[in-house]
This record gives sequence, structure tokens and C-alpha cells, in this order.
Amino acid sequence: MKNLDLTDEEEAVLAVELVQLISRAKYPFSDRVRTLGAVLNKLRSEPAPEPLSPELRVYEPPPQGALPETPRLRRRGKANG
Repeated sequence: MKNLDLTDEEEAVLAVELVQLISRAKYPFSDRVRTLGAVLNKLRSEPAPEPLSPELRVYEPPPQGALPETPRLRRRGKANG
């Protein structure tokens, strides 16, 4: 059997039952429960969202002389000599 010709109501009832079976399972990672989850995913098939593609950033050190010189701080402590 390749395809089931289900009405929207039948599909909704089947999805609810599958969710209840999966949520009550004693062994949630068993093959049986994974198969039920796969069936549920097929019932809820929605187009996959397009992946977000952030702009690629190029990180380079600043050019020489771009940053102001910062004064060096003296260490506190014992005076030598």
C-alpha cells in the first residue's frame, strides 16, 4: 500500500493517536516508536524551510597605525634597588 487516501479529519485523528502512542512509550528510542514517529512526520509533511545563509564576514587585523598607541601602565610592587 503506497498511499492512503485520508480526509483531513482522518489524518488529524491519526496524528493525535500517533502522538499519544509516542508520548506514552516506555522505550522512546525503540524501533517501533521511531517508526511511529516517521509515520507522524509523513502525515505532517510540510515544505522544509529555506536555510538561513548569513553574510560571510572577513576578519583581518587593522592596518598599521590605525589604532592609537596606548600608554603602558607601570606595575605596582616592590621598588627595585
